Amino acid sequence: MENKIKNIKNSFKNRNYEEAIKESKKFLENDHNSSIFNILGISLAMLNKNNDAIKTFNDAIIKYPDNEELKINLAKIFTKERKFTETIKIYDALCQQTGNDDYKIELANSHIMCSDYDKGNKLINDLIEKDSNNIILLNKVAQLLIKVKKFDKAVEYLERANTLSPGNIGILNNLAIAYKFCRKYNDALNIFLKLLDSEEDTSSHFHIYNNIGTIYMYLDKLDEAKNFFKRSLSIKPNDESTNFNNGNLLRRCKEYDQASVFYKKSGKIGIPSYMEMLYQIDDKENFKNNILKLSKNDPFNIRVAAISEFASEQWGIENHFPFCQNPIQYLSHLNIGEDLKDYNFEYSKLLEDAQNLVEIWEPEDSEVKKGIQTFGNIFDIKSKNMKIFESLILNEIEKYRISYKNKNSLFINNWPEDFYLNGWMVSLESNGYQNSHIHQNSWMSGVFYINIPSDSSGKEGAIRFSLQGFDYQKRKDKSKEKIVKPKIGDIVLFPSSLFHSVIPFNSNENRICLAFDVIKK
Repeated sequence: MENKIKNIKNSFKNRNYEEAIKESKKFLENDHNSSIFNILGISLAMLNKNNDAIKTFNDAIIKYPDNEELKINLAKIFTKERKFTETIKIYDALCQQTGNDDYKIELANSHIMCSDYDKGNKLINDLIEKDSNNIILLNKVAQLLIKVKKFDKAVEYLERANTLSPGNIGILNNLAIAYKFCRKYNDALNIFLKLLDSEEDTSSHFHIYNNIGTIYMYLDKLDEAKNFFKRSLSIKPNDESTNFNNGNLLRRCKEYDQASVFYKKSGKIGIPSYMEMLYQIDDKENFKNNILKLSKNDPFNIRVAAISEFASEQWGIENHFPFCQNPIQYLSHLNIGEDLKDYNFEYSKLLEDAQNLVEIWEPEDSEVKKGIQTFGNIFDIKSKNMKIFESLILNEIEKYRISYKNKNSLFINNWPEDFYLNGWMVSLESNGYQNSHIHQNSWMSGVFYINIPSDSSGKEGAIRFSLQGFDYQKRKDKSKEKIVKPKIGDIVLFPSSLFHSVIPFNSNENRICLAFDVIKK
């Protein structure tokens, strides 16, 4: 038996999950062992067989009801599947079983992930009130708050922890990161520079140099940024994050040739940017060769799809990337106002639901200017009004898919069977706009319009769809585009690889919409 268990563990350790599953199932036919159940469940999850993994863990927990590891791993799969109600049940039971504060933090996180901020915040506040001088707890809670973009509160807890334990490297590092997210760049910079002086082991300094370089970029001190990226790479030349950031810096300086070198060394995250640089430097041969490879190895890469379509248009060559060729033809615009009336849907209730989410002014990771974007998935709010809205949106998405079923495109033919909707609110003030962007982590995107300023004229506040985006340079005088001037109750659906932007407007009213993505599980 010991040899069998050893072989299973070796297969799992070597990431031979198929073999681990086969051996585990055979073992469990005659014997029971909690660690083998655990290996089987994780191996199934690693191969995206999540339903089988859930069944395995549930069976195992019946046999080993006090085993925490089995419950934790089951909770992780439920989180991956966005079944937060089940995740909450598990962590709630673990809290009662153990009283462990770590599980209370996970429980708070689960409530926040399903946009129940009141319960999440209450748990956090209870933990802090219980032991307000526990620096480990303060640090962990702060990391959770950073994750959900509550940066000011994270700073508050980390500053308290730093007061209680001055010079703690872990706390200082997290405080610097929180300062950076709060755009307190000089405060973040001072801490990182202090960490360089305090740490005797310089082998890990490449992380700090990389962080300092990104801050100098935010401060538009590009020479200083370049110097610190260089220092980081002198310690760890193949660090993907630093190579990627250095590529971004060189791209910003329009040194496209050099930027391509660093993007190429930045792993998977750098592939789309590398392709964009090959276009910028007019390297058609390398571009075509890489597109052919990516068509086979990564055919659903949204950002590669965008640059491939634009380059083919501008160079006058065939687009060999298969995801969604000529994406503007997949643009759909209709009004569902009458359908909403039939179901007693209320626009005001939708705005009330959005107030449960975190609001961020001009988030760094979005193109919103002079406006607010919410953080958290609005579809996780299960109010009656939201359920009506979600049902109608899903219905329109299915009608959209069917309407294009005769198109020869991976975008339609490989439509994900298992997906979820991720939605957020955008409210733009007068002179607000959104720069051209795509949604590179999703499949299809959409926008529903809640309020359009009545006094905006012409193309003001319209949404522009185009093949050109980011810093792509035109080789021709024109590029395909289409402008849609929306009305209240309109819904626009389009491939996530299609660039879109919002034209600035002048008004006393806000332009409010709910944007959403279809995301493959």
